[in-house]
Amino acid sequence: MHDYMLMKLRFAIFMIAAMCMCWLVGCEDEDTVTNSQRQAIERYLQQNHQPRLVSRQVAEQSGDTEFYDVWGLNTYRYISTMYAEGRDEKPVVEMGDDVELSLTAYVFSGGQPRAEAIYFTNEQAQIDRLVGLGLNTEFWSAEPMKLRLGSGDIIKGVEKALIGCHEGDAVEVYMTKESAYGKHAVGIVPKDASIAWWFTITAVNKR
Repeated sequence: MHDYMLMKLRFAIFMIAAMCMCWLVGCEDEDTVTNSQRQAIERYLQQNHQPRLVSRQVAEQSGDTEFYDVWGLNTYRYISTMYAEGRDEKPVVEMGDDVELSLTAYVFSGGQPRAEAIYFTNEQAQIDRLVGLGLNTEFWSAEPMKLRLGSGDIIKGVEKALIGCHEGDAVEVYMTKESAYGKHAVGIVPKDASIAWWFTITAVNKR
């Protein structure tokens, strides 16, 4: 009886250890994917993006004028209209506002987003470009996308990046899977994908 109980105890300890190892390996795999996506985004922004960018923190120390903001290392935002004349006089996006966007959304693979990587757009020029590539866009509309911040229906990375923007801003947002769709596959977007949204804020409506 004693040997049987000892065997059961050893088996239970083994199973617990095995589960812990699986959990740790799973976490390590998750971290590896996310870290790889972060590195790809930062490498693109700092080396291949035109203009080349630095983080806001670096810009504050170096005096660079072209920079990106980052939240939690999973959401990166670049506003190309940061220094546009009259920008500060336009409405600022705040939580609870209704915004309208003209946008193109891409699966991001570490380089300049290509037409083949588009998974949604409401920009007529992009729709025409996709038609030229032989894609069926009959269900796509050039109507602005309407979003309400705080509704819970917005990708968290996009919602974070919208706060503080101005009406009329042209914005690029790059997201790891943590700020995008995570483990969910959405249309042609595979699970655990890094994505990019390029959009112009065409309207900000205060509630």
